[in-house]
Amino acid sequence: MSSQSISELMDNLDVHCVKCQPAFATLIHDALKTERPLFPSKPLSKSFIAINKAILECERILRGYQLMTQLLKAKRNELAAIHYLPDEILESIFLETIDQEGGSWAVVPFSHVCRRWRGVALQSPRLWTAIILLGKRRDIHVDRILYRAQNLPITVSGRAFNIPGATNTLKLWVWIFRTYWAQIRHVHMFVAGEESHFGNRFWKGVTSLPQLLTMRLSLRNFDQEDADDFVRHLHRINRPGLRGMFVKSDRYLNPGHLVTSTLTTFHFVMVDDVTWDSNFNQQVVSAISSALRTMPLLASLKLDWGISGSLTARHTEPVLHLSHLQTLSLFLPPNTSIWILDWLQYPPQTDVKLLVRLRDVKAQDLPSLHSTLEFLLGYEVWSDQPVSYDVEAQARIHKSNVFGVDYAHSLLLSLTRQQPQPHHPTGLLSLYLEHAAPSGFYAPPSPQEIWDIVPHVIQEQVHGFTIGYMPPDATYLYKIKWPDVLLRVAQCSGQMTATRHLTIWGWKWRDMMNASHDPLVISPATPGRETDHPFLFPNLQKVTFESMSGRFTDGEVDALKVILLRWSEIRGPQLRVRFVGCSRVKDRDFCDVASIINRL
Repeated sequence: MSSQSISELMDNLDVHCVKCQPAFATLIHDALKTERPLFPSKPLSKSFIAINKAILECERILRGYQLMTQLLKAKRNELAAIHYLPDEILESIFLETIDQEGGSWAVVPFSHVCRRWRGVALQSPRLWTAIILLGKRRDIHVDRILYRAQNLPITVSGRAFNIPGATNTLKLWVWIFRTYWAQIRHVHMFVAGEESHFGNRFWKGVTSLPQLLTMRLSLRNFDQEDADDFVRHLHRINRPGLRGMFVKSDRYLNPGHLVTSTLTTFHFVMVDDVTWDSNFNQQVVSAISSALRTMPLLASLKLDWGISGSLTARHTEPVLHLSHLQTLSLFLPPNTSIWILDWLQYPPQTDVKLLVRLRDVKAQDLPSLHSTLEFLLGYEVWSDQPVSYDVEAQARIHKSNVFGVDYAHSLLLSLTRQQPQPHHPTGLLSLYLEHAAPSGFYAPPSPQEIWDIVPHVIQEQVHGFTIGYMPPDATYLYKIKWPDVLLRVAQCSGQMTATRHLTIWGWKWRDMMNASHDPLVISPATPGRETDHPFLFPNLQKVTFESMSGRFTDGEVDALKVILLRWSEIRGPQLRVRFVGCSRVKDRDFCDVASIINRL
């Protein structure tokens, strides 16, 4: 029985007898496998009528199940005439049903079903083209998978650790690149190194990857010199068919060593904060300019760098026109974004997104920052090109530095004074509440001091709101409980009528599910119902759970289901929920609450 039918049944029940309440609740529970409802005490005279209505409803539901059973039996009889599937169809079924995260190893269970399935699985090269190296014992058998793939293009993904205890996996990576260089089509590689001259040993003997289409490269734990050495040796490899380059690194990498003239997509993300002086910042912009001039076919560009530094005059570059550019995302400090926009030209239909990051903004930087932001906010006016503006107030909040959050408030006010295009958001504020270790002689703040800053960044034009929790150092961590977060946000969210998207980022499932009330309190007040507290986000349409941590026990899963059902009942079917990077929960794109509950 669907949750919607049960809800409709419970809404229509009108049991008024106090004595009948427990018995009727047990009857409904045993017959329909639902939770025992609680009925208010009402006169006895209407109880029999209500029970008769419930019986009629149950009979109607049973008739529906009988009809559904008949239809299923008819379909089963139609399939009974099929006695044999051709090998080509069976192979296609295997391709559609195997777990993509498991790579070609996911084909092995199919070979254990029967002799025919084993023959089809072992003799189908298309099933053995996904190589995944995770540092497990089974990696030593990767040669068997490569043998089954024959001469088809292959995808290689996994981790390559240049650390003690992971030498076997590293040797396998090197062996695959040197032996199967002519078949490699896609590379998804996470590389962590601690030894010097790692790039020379990793890429030694590899001169060409002729079929390579996309490369996803993540570099961690390198010092700057070794990171430069790694990409410098990569640059020497001929990659004539490369179309997509996706790079994440905790060190700055020269973009000229990453790109080729055939690229159509280039995404470069620096995952850690880096403080640069103004001279080096200008060198970075010049390097980006030189790299972009070698990519005439570029259609998608994303630069996401968590950098900060002193704000100086903009650095000029010769004008560059990217005629094929379709999406441009600059997630950079304001001055760096403006330096790039000064000399970059693109078609009018290009989707441009600027994420203004305000990190560790100091008092002496505010005058320069103000003039920089004024230029940025006026960019759409004088350039005649539409731009969607986002604002991320991600400041490390302690007594020595609260300017990042305060200035986000001023920036939002400036954004609301603009006359944006109808399809562009007026402003998107992502508020990350983050503790940081104290610096100098400043003592860490109390939770109350942190939350005193929050009301200054709440505005009517905020379309998206993120409540994040990012403790960088447990030594200085103050415990902020989830109900306290909600209470403080509730005090300053009465005007957030434009908010459509709420993101819950970085919290533990346990902290949320153990709350004594609805852990989000995002349900709007219903007509005729008095409330003791303001409801948050009355026009909310989307909720994202991102990077949630913790064990996520069965009890917490059940609690989350109850919460989601409550939201759905009040807000209706238009509410959408998704999960991104959460522990114990697979990533799910936006879908309705009923679908989410069925998959939990």
